[in-house]
Amino acid sequence: VEDMLKRSFAEFHAQKNLPEKEKLLLQMLRQPTKTIDCIKGEPSIEEYYEMALEAEAHRESITEAIMQLPSTQQFLMPGRLVVVKSESFLLAVIFIYIVA
Repeated sequence: VEDMLKRSFAEFHAQKNLPEKEKLLLQMLRQPTKTIDCIKGEPSIEEYYEMALEAEAHRESITEAIMQLPSTQQFLMPGRLVVVKSESFLLAVIFIYIVA
């Protein structure tokens, strides 16, 4: 089967161009890389990561609080998607599924 694939039209052209592509890859890898500076006024990667962790912690606490409310139990059935938002912010999206 492998011999048939190697002889096929698409595989033939892919194999034919392989040395050229390898040379191009090696040439690009030899080029010096440039460092990217943060744009002024934007948070650094570390600050963004910390904000993302904090947002995830808030999302988890909101989801946990919603799941424990007795008034929401009628809406939290398998197969449902529950979207929780305030006037202007999306607070949580909860997808209820069955674990088999």
